Amino acid sequence: MAQHYRTVLETIAANPQLEIRNVDLLGVNERKQILEEWNRTHRDYPHIARLAELVEKHAEHSPEAIAITCQGKELNYRELNDRTNQSACYLIR
Repeated sequence: MAQHYRTVLETIAANPQLEIRNVDLLGVNERKQILEEWNRTHRDYPHIARLAELVEKHAEHSPEAIAITCQGKELNYRELNDRTNQSACYLIR
């Protein structure tokens, strides 16, 4: 935070007409770290191609684990898998 504060002070001192909202707090290295390095989240799932298969696999190992929470309601992986299968059957029919 101290470095960000220093950046603000140095930037404003060098350009007094610049509005504070236009001051970039991040240095080149910090920007690269946040936008590139921390954002490398790609994961390969070579043998599982579909979301439904991922849910089914997780339901086998942890059926009671919470899968979804929305507006105070929860579904565990077993329930989510059951609903996914029901939806698939409906779509097939």
